Amino acid sequence: MFFPKYLLRPFLNNKLEKIRRREDYEYLMSRVNYYCRIETESSEKYNNEQWLHASIEIGKQPMTGQKVFYYDSMKYARWFSDTYHWILLPGDIYRDEPLPCVAKSRLLQTKNTNITLLNMDYVRHFIFIKDRIPFSLKKDKVIFRGGISRRNSQRLYFVKNFFLPSFI
Repeated sequence: MFFPKYLLRPFLNNKLEKIRRREDYEYLMSRVNYYCRIETESSEKYNNEQWLHASIEIGKQPMTGQKVFYYDSMKYARWFSDTYHWILLPGDIYRDEPLPCVAKSRLLQTKNTNITLLNMDYVRHFIFIKDRIPFSLKKDKVIFRGGISRRNSQRLYFVKNFFLPSFI
């Protein structure tokens, strides 16, 4: 449920304090540190002027190409002042970013110290079905909907070695 932003902000400190008192606070912080990888080392690679030029105030964030990214990111951004700056990158990110930004994905192979992950495209990625069949009783099969081309050797290897043998 959405509330006007100005009604939420007074509750932010209270909400954060409740989190600090949780028994699993250290575990939560390890998860936060995984999702938010902004490190001081990376902030030395650019200056504040660069970041302010590339960023936008949260309150002036235009609608992204896919509206779902905009609405899902605003679900979190509404807790903060409209004058705070950020760089919101919609879609899948297949590169390292030179400036700190917020995105729904980042490369696994690199350090990615400038991308903070945010749960965007929630409807697509986080739908859970109420399933009465226990996992142990399910068939040992899978449906693969991904695209495969010769350029994508990792997917091609995966399908050849894990899917095709069962069909031969």
